[in-house]
Amino acid sequence: MVSRFFQAYRNSSAALLALLWLLLLYIVIAISAEGPAGGQDSWNHYLFARWSLKHPILMLDLWGKPFFTILSAPFAQLGITALYSLNMLATLGTAWITYLSGRKLGMRNPWMLILLFGLQPIILANFHSALTEPTNAFVLVFVIYKLIS
Repeated sequence: MVSRFFQAYRNSSAALLALLWLLLLYIVIAISAEGPAGGQDSWNHYLFARWSLKHPILMLDLWGKPFFTILSAPFAQLGITALYSLNMLATLGTAWITYLSGRKLGMRNPWMLILLFGLQPIILANFHSALTEPTNAFVLVFVIYKLIS
């Protein structure tokens, strides 16, 4: 029965397995990382998000990136590790929506897009951070997905 499932839903099963494998890889990298990517920039974005609820003017500060600050403010109340988790989830979400976009475009093996996106050196270097790039990538891919839908 399981083999019949994998034959019928080959791309979907492969996509889920690729996403799970990527999650495990990201967890291993996050555990073994000496610190966040971006150095002080990660801490600056965290501090903007952390204190924006007490000082709402920080939500509109361009250095803190308003979209990221507003989105991450609830997570920042739990600490910088919560922002690292938010960015990891945003990166995995971006990989998943990239797969869905490839499927919508009729690609033969769209599940490979998960690995092609998630294993890029720039992604591997920045997902464990409080930088704005992972959430911006998520929004960009989401908009692209909506455009091709």
